[in-house]
Amino acid sequence: MKKSASFLKRMLPFILVMATIIVLLICFRISNFNTVSNGTWKLLEETTDRKKTLLSEKFQSYKTLVSSLAFAYRDDFALKDSDILSPLVEMEANTGFDYIRFIDKSGMSHTSKGTEADCSDRPYFIRGMKGETGVCDVQNSRLNGESMIGFFSPVENDGEYIGVLVGFISQRNLSFLLESEIFGLNVDAFVFTKSGTIVGSDNVSLLNNDIYESLGSIVSSSIKGYTYSNKRGVENIYEGKGEGDQAFISRIGNEDYFLLMHFPLSYIEEIAATIGSSGNNLKLRDMSRQFQ
Repeated sequence: MKKSASFLKRMLPFILVMATIIVLLICFRISNFNTVSNGTWKLLEETTDRKKTLLSEKFQSYKTLVSSLAFAYRDDFALKDSDILSPLVEMEANTGFDYIRFIDKSGMSHTSKGTEADCSDRPYFIRGMKGETGVCDVQNSRLNGESMIGFFSPVENDGEYIGVLVGFISQRNLSFLLESEIFGLNVDAFVFTKSGTIVGSDNVSLLNNDIYESLGSIVSSSIKGYTYSNKRGVENIYEGKGEGDQAFISRIGNEDYFLLMHFPLSYIEEIAATIGSSGNNLKLRDMSRQFQ
């Protein structure tokens, strides 16, 4: 009995040291897991936020540009029997728009190629003639058959709205703005309307598809809950750090257009592994430059 007590007494310091090491290892693993988990989520959220900011600035820039053009060329459109083609050709050559359209007050749309189409029922014409500057999407244009994003502004002369000027960006060019990657992995990104129509995607084969069909019904209610609210910030539509795919949504500026960035589980695991092997807290601001 004395020998056992003596042995335990001699081993006690060793046992205490080992217990301390084990506790420290557990604490380290928990701390490291939390660091990796939080770092991963911060990176996903910041990716979405930065892309949202880029798109919001682009949309606002296009709106400001078309408004400035409507003011600068108002006299060209006001004159009877004026040459409408020349200013449209000039604007298309010197702006970032793929196409410029002028819709006169009767609703007739004019292009730089001289083609015309009745667009009196288009929302952008109706809204523009009420004095609104905004953003619209056009499915299957009556002038060239393309689907595009338009930025419109009323053309005013002598206190009267004489038409609407629209600068269009093709959906493919909008999609180029969505291309992003983290650690060499491409991010699935979508711009879609309030009704769910995809008008921009890094995967152009999905253009004009329904966002709900593309992502599955499991997130439909979360997407609709966001788009029909007044929310502006980035939000995880899976409502937390789950064990499956994740996606973040955000409104683009103050428009009824939305950005959604989807991250498959395999993608998240690879990001987490990269963060875990970095041995630090990522320094997110430096690493995020990869996807600006």
